[in-house]
Order: sequence, then structure tokens, then C-alpha cells
Amino acid sequence: MTLRAFNIQADADVMVPLIKAAFYYPENDAWNLSPEEITSIADGFSILRKLYPIFQIGGLFNPTLKTVMRGYIWEVDGEAVGLVNVSPLGLDSQTWVIGNVAVLPEHRRKGIAQQLIQATVDLARQHRVKHVVLEVIADNVPAVKLYENKGFEIYSSSVQLNRDAALEALPLPALPEGYRIEPYHVGDWEARYTLMKNITPLAVQEYEPIHRKKFYKSPLMRLLRSIVILFAPAKSTSYLVWHEATHAVAARFASHSRRKEGGINEIEIELDPKHAILAPYLVHRCVQETIQFSPGRDIELRTARWQADVLQAALDAGFVNRTEWYMMGMHLAQP
Repeated sequence: MTLRAFNIQADADVMVPLIKAAFYYPENDAWNLSPEEITSIADGFSILRKLYPIFQIGGLFNPTLKTVMRGYIWEVDGEAVGLVNVSPLGLDSQTWVIGNVAVLPEHRRKGIAQQLIQATVDLARQHRVKHVVLEVIADNVPAVKLYENKGFEIYSSSVQLNRDAALEALPLPALPEGYRIEPYHVGDWEARYTLMKNITPLAVQEYEPIHRKKFYKSPLMRLLRSIVILFAPAKSTSYLVWHEATHAVAARFASHSRRKEGGINEIEIELDPKHAILAPYLVHRCVQETIQFSPGRDIELRTARWQADVLQAALDAGFVNRTEWYMMGMHLAQP
């Protein structure tokens, strides 16, 4: 049995099949990855492999870039049977997110997941990271207990909603009076920062701090972002909604519509609850955009439970609750 650090360029062809096989749960079919989700994951790894040298060069100017997509593979007799990856959350050097804690079904309950998690936590400590977070399916009680035993606690929850590709878009309601929509550009980062600072619960901010440097993009980061967009398998559009009476941002919404075969269309909505009246319009607008550009695909929306107005509007628009997730976090004591 061997624990080794992976290299995204050398190991991507091993990691994708491993994730596909490991995220199989005979005890609950609803937890399994769909073929469309596997396609999206494979595309993500493909992009990272292509851009990894660029991130390493960028790391000479921004050290956080060198920590993007780190992790470990667990091997038994030369076969990869477990995997974990970790990256800065939104390139925040103080908060890392653990993802894809994957162990093949026949190798579970052997302590492999515990050692993979411990390896990433130790790596985060070496980089003097303050917080480590992860997501876990809420009904996966053994996994939740595993993370609690490692020192993680639940600090928030979210819902994965899906809208079937066979459903047509519903008529778009009128934008409520007193609001205007403008395209979101990276130069508008301060408006989004203010929105997220105002609406994110304090309990969430303890693990996912909202600070300016998380939203500000330096010239280097803007260049890297442009390169990523060129390789991205989806067309992305993003907008801000302004409340004209107060000159404040009421919401941001975005659509990510596939331009390659397979995969899932995705939408995201960040809404100030003081402007809940916007929720139906935002959901329908995102649905219409994705269907117009990329028809015949399911649409996914991941929204926090505390975004109750967005959640209800999505359910009213034909989305169904597929999976509940817990966000769990750990504060790391520095040596």
C-alpha cells in the first residue's frame, strides 16, 4: 500500500476512471454520478492538465497558483484505489477545499479515506492555511461521521437541484420595477464583494471569509482567466442586478451553457434576500439562456439553504431536489 502525491499531467488518465468507479454507491443510486456529470468532470481534468504549466509559471508571481489541484493517490499493488484533491477556495490562500475523496467500493472501510484526508490536512498545515473545507452528501452518514472524527464540523448546507432536459422554458416574467441589469465584468469585483459580504451568514464566513482579495483579479489573473475561458467547454455569461433607488447590487446571476457534446448546463444565482421579488425572474432568465444556447441538456443549480427564495423559485420552475449536501470545515492550528 502506497500513498503518493499525484501529478495532474501524468495522472489525469488514471484519476477520471477512478472517480467514475469510486463514486458508485450500491446502497443508494441517487448518490451515483450521472454520465453527464462524469463528462463534465473529465472535461475539467482535461483543461487543468492543459493549463497546468501556465499555472506553474503564474505561481512565480502568485504563489497560490502553485497550490492549485494538489492531492494524493492511494495504490495497492500498483493499482490506484483511492484519490483526494485539494485546492485554494477561489484562490484564497487561507482557505483550501478538499474534493473528490474517492475510494473504490471494494477497498472501503480499510481506513484509506481517513489517511487521504489526513494527508491533505497535513499539506494545508505545511502551507499555513487557516481553514480547510469540504462537501459531503448529507445522507451519507458514515462519511459525515468520518469527517467529524477528523475534526470537521457542519457549518452550512446546500441543495443540488436539477431540471430535466425534456422540460421547455417557461415564459419569462417581467423584471420587477426599480431594477436594471448590466453585464458583469471582472472590473466590477467590488460590487460583487459587497453583495457577498452582506448576504453570506457569519457562520459561513468563519470558514469561507469574504475579503476583497478573493474577488479582485490582478492583471495576471485576468490574463489567466481569459486563457481558461478559451479552453472552457461551456459558454459563460454573468450579470449584476442593480436596485436603482439605493444604487446597490441586489443580485448576480450566471449561466454556463455547454458548447461540447455531453455534460450539464449550470446556472448560479446570488441574491440579497431583501430583494426576494427578483428570484422568479432570475431563475427563469438563466433557464432560458441555457436552453437557447445549449438545448437538450439537464440544468443544474447548486444553492445554499440560506438562499431560500432562490431555492423556492427554482422548485416552482420545474427543478427537483436531487441531493442535499453538508459543508464541513476545520480551523487549523498553526505549529
